[in-house]
Amino acid sequence: MEKTFVLPDKILQLLAANINSCLTFEELSELLNPVFKTSGMNIGNPSLEKLKHAETVDALIFLEQQGYIVLNPDNDQSTVSLKGIIKIKNDRGLKSSLPS
Repeated sequence: MEKTFVLPDKILQLLAANINSCLTFEELSELLNPVFKTSGMNIGNPSLEKLKHAETVDALIFLEQQGYIVLNPDNDQSTVSLKGIIKIKNDRGLKSSLPS
């Protein structure tokens, strides 16, 4: 399973890649399937699906509390905030400046 500090980063990247639209929880979950599959999670297992959803919700709440995303509980949609876009750009700049 993917470590919890990696999942928020991946969610933030997905939302930033879809900057002109909001993503519903279902859309975001579908986009996260490859992340969970590479961590060895069997997506078809119902109990693991619940765990995946719980971890995704926890990561979304964390990102909202940090101000990186905006959650709309009325329609279950998420979008990246300006602060989240700045974080993504800074993270990319940091990674590209590190020696290989």
